[in-house]
Amino acid sequence: MRTSPSYSANEFRQRKLNELDQAATTGKIPATLLRRWEHALEDVALWRFNTSVVHGDLHEDNLMVQDDTVTAVTGWTDLRIGDPADDFAWLVASNETSFVEAVLAHYTEARRETPDAHLLRRAALLAEFALAQYLVKAMAAGHQSMTAEAESMLQSLASDIEEQARLDEEAEAAEKEIAEHQAAMAAAQQPAVSVVAIPDAGPTVSVAAIPAAEPTAEGSTDSTDPAASADSDRAGSDASSDHDDTSTAAISVVTPLHTADRS
Repeated sequence: MRTSPSYSANEFRQRKLNELDQAATTGKIPATLLRRWEHALEDVALWRFNTSVVHGDLHEDNLMVQDDTVTAVTGWTDLRIGDPADDFAWLVASNETSFVEAVLAHYTEARRETPDAHLLRRAALLAEFALAQYLVKAMAAGHQSMTAEAESMLQSLASDIEEQARLDEEAEAAEKEIAEHQAAMAAAQQPAVSVVAIPDAGPTVSVAAIPAAEPTAEGSTDSTDPAASADSDRAGSDASSDHDDTSTAAISVVTPLHTADRS
């Protein structure tokens, strides 16, 4: 009894890297595709998946259908344990989006585990890479017409990918231009800022405290010399002519110099 091969997620990725190296030696793989596949295979996160039983050659010719119901699956010669994306490659290549989504929904429900977020992306890459495998087999068999067909399909795939990349760049540039235009329009609609001069607040008033009077000697009222008292009264009268007593503070008014006065 033949034992089916079993590959872990990392072993499966390494196997595809080896197959890519083999395909590159033919010199007939467009550089665009080589770079695309190499970058994808080097993305370790993309190839983290739970292995499962894989048919390995699943397509419409191996499905028996009656009244819109699959009654049997044939062609189990490539049965193995590996990446379930292998069995989705032919579905993705069909470009029937609604059909692919319906199959994926039923498959995810039946697996009863965390959905594989990268399943369809790996399936698309494996569908592309199948063309390289077809080329290698055709060249190994010495079949010129198959080799020419494989080369043509690979070149067409490369052209489609380059065209899609160009369209994506144009769309991204257009979105950026729209965002910049919207930002400029929003800035233009902002209310204008007006600068209003502050009116002159008038003269500056500074307040200085009056020094406290010195206390008189105890009992000096009765022994004061009349002549000295008269002299003191005259001195007080002369001082009152120099400033006004406000009883609380001396107020001096300082008027700010205007431009013309400062010059």
